Amino acid sequence: MHDEATAAVPQEIGALIDHILTNYHEMDRADLDTLVPLAVRVEQVHADDPDAPKGLARALATLAHEMEDQMTKEEMILAEDSVAATKPDLRTYR
Repeated sequence: MHDEATAAVPQEIGALIDHILTNYHEMDRADLDTLVPLAVRVEQVHADDPDAPKGLARALATLAHEMEDQMTKEEMILAEDSVAATKPDLRTYR
């Protein structure tokens, strides 16, 4: 199936890597950088409310750390793939 979403995804490896980094990794980092302090603030302001989320900031900080580790690994692999795509002789050694 080829719809608008897949049509917007670049087919060339370098452009596809840039698309992934820009539309996913950078956005995830920015979102989590915003969400963690907001969660801290919610927990502080509503500390006396038994229905307020407890541990949300810690959970988001843990998620951010784990996602950062994973995205860094992915980016290392994407960098290798980008180099390999420009040098066909390197692909045979992977």
